[in-house]
Amino acid sequence: MKFPLKWKEYLILVIIFALLYIFTITQKLYLPEHIRPFTLLVVVIAGMYLFFQIVKPLSPYKLSRFLSFWFGLIVAVIIIILHVIIRHDISYKAVVIFSVTVASPFIVGFIYKKIRN
Repeated sequence: MKFPLKWKEYLILVIIFALLYIFTITQKLYLPEHIRPFTLLVVVIAGMYLFFQIVKPLSPYKLSRFLSFWFGLIVAVIIIILHVIIRHDISYKAVVIFSVTVASPFIVGFIYKKIRN
């Protein structure tokens, strides 16, 4: 899975991913549990949309596939290491986080394409 990005865009992508990860970890400190999946989805979509606005891809679907694959892979590894191997506490929350991570680039790609056209 490859998409032509410049090194600055990769750096921006890493920063956005790190900020989204920090939000995912810290939202339990200040948000009630019943709204966390929704806020996670909204914040991840906003972060991805920001990245799409920076990159301005000619083919949003290709960028969506690229981001979905790599973010999904990274999040799956984090979940397996942190929740399955270390903590032994796999729950529906991990499935929600993984689902949001994989689906949000496609949602953003669709929104970006509709707004751009």
